[in-house]
Amino acid sequence: MNQSVLLVDIADGSGLDSLLRGSGYLVDAATDGAQAVRRAEACRPHLAIIDIALPGPPDGVETAKTIRDLGIPVIYLGAAEESLLRRAAAVAPAGYLAPPVHDGQLDLAIRGALASARPVGSPPSELDRGRTRLTEAKRTEAALKDANRRLQEHEQTLNSVLESIGDGVLVLDTDAKVILASHSAHRMVGEGMLARTDPSRWRKGHGVFLPDGETPIPLEDMPHVRAVANESTTDFRVLIRNPKVPNGIHLSLDCQPMRDPSGRIRGAVLVARDETPGLRAQQALSNAFAHGRLEVLDTIVHNIGNAINSVDVGLGTVQNVVRDNVLVRRLSALADVIAPHADDWETFLIKDRKGRQVVPFLLALAKDFERQNEQLVRTVARVAGRVAHIVEIVRTQTKRYGGAIERVDVDFQQALVDAANILRESITKRGIQLSIHSRGAPREIHVQQSRFHQLIVNLIKNAIDAIDEGRRLRPEEKRGAIRVSAQVVGHDLVIEVSDDGIGIDPKDLDLIFRSDYTTKSNGSGLGLHSAANYVGATGGAIEPSSAGIGKGATIRVAWKLEGLLSAATLASRRAATRRRGRAR
Repeated sequence: MNQSVLLVDIADGSGLDSLLRGSGYLVDAATDGAQAVRRAEACRPHLAIIDIALPGPPDGVETAKTIRDLGIPVIYLGAAEESLLRRAAAVAPAGYLAPPVHDGQLDLAIRGALASARPVGSPPSELDRGRTRLTEAKRTEAALKDANRRLQEHEQTLNSVLESIGDGVLVLDTDAKVILASHSAHRMVGEGMLARTDPSRWRKGHGVFLPDGETPIPLEDMPHVRAVANESTTDFRVLIRNPKVPNGIHLSLDCQPMRDPSGRIRGAVLVARDETPGLRAQQALSNAFAHGRLEVLDTIVHNIGNAINSVDVGLGTVQNVVRDNVLVRRLSALADVIAPHADDWETFLIKDRKGRQVVPFLLALAKDFERQNEQLVRTVARVAGRVAHIVEIVRTQTKRYGGAIERVDVDFQQALVDAANILRESITKRGIQLSIHSRGAPREIHVQQSRFHQLIVNLIKNAIDAIDEGRRLRPEEKRGAIRVSAQVVGHDLVIEVSDDGIGIDPKDLDLIFRSDYTTKSNGSGLGLHSAANYVGATGGAIEPSSAGIGKGATIRVAWKLEGLLSAATLASRRAATRRRGRAR
């Protein structure tokens, strides 16, 4: 098939170019009426498809008439007002297409137009013109009116849907030009700001920053730019601040590539959610979080105290051995016995009654020294371990709470271990078995380090308390296991802390995160409350589960994985996505 088609002012987003080439047609294009007429005269295409709303001069109708008079059938594309429809029908076009155009619709329109056309290059006759106009004018005019009506109905429906959505919706082409925007999107970005189509405006004129409000986001990292490169974005956090939105608005952006029927990327669809109320509430939540930290600090002081007591006992043992060492006195007494026989040592050992006891005495003494030495080594090792534990607690807390609270890249596995080490003394003293499983979880996460650390400490400490309560309630049952697990489930990072302790009454499952809820006589209830505040303020979800009193419990925390990935991991994932996009 070698028929050629001339497209006149047909936007790339229509997909016609791809559909025609995919069907084997040769495609030429013109951007205005004058250029279209020149191309038609020079190349004599078999068919022309013209945007009925083509501005002039010459406009779409005038261009269609000139090309039609060259013997080239014309098909209109698009909708128009009544007056333009009447003018368009007078030209007697060979057909009409209403977007969106599908393969079958396009094929039928082209086949009909080509079947009714005279050979390319043959001069038109008045009879041809009259017959064509008489037979097609009314049919085309009716089709134009019906298609225009349906197009307007579709547009009204789409606008109604968009305006009923609370989130902001933007449709952009490959040049970052806004094709469609909901009212919510205009409100979020600033009324009138979306008319600025220069891509750099998204970063400068629109005032798009990282959540810190100071760091501009590079253009190549903007979600719609990444979408055009075949990369989807989820929960991309930005701050919009410009003259229209002077106080700033925090948004979470989701963006997906927009494709035509052939699968080619034609732009992007962006959905924006207003996160400002939640972030502003975070400051109020942090007050309760600070109260919850008191429980962690109390645990830290308690564990350091236990470790110091152990050090004191160990040092006392070593001191007593060194100060009054019985084995040293026995060795000294032996030396006093054998000293006078230095000149007849052999005779003394063989013939003297006391001499014959020297060798067995030395062997026994050596064994006693060996046992004593092993005991001292164990004691010193225990003391060294307790000192190292104290140093680790101080080091960890200095690192966690001595700095700022901005988000940083954190070794995820080490963060879980550090939190468990803070409570190791309490866990060991109670004979609790603690296991940590994080296989399949990301190596690094991007979080507020001190707050994340405190969250894990609070959850483990809550499990310890639950085991204590379970033992008190039912001392005959063996209890004492805590399991910390972390894994990726779908698009979420899920952390679960489970215990076999007292459990939770089903009627209390909705209450345990309240600041005044506690099952301990001396408890404040702020540990789980502060944990819930932190998780909620960072966009996560926290929920308890339990089969009832005496049956243990699990606290489950989940965040969207992309919001927790480190900068290095995100960059690696984006690069891999771009490579896959280019490979396609």
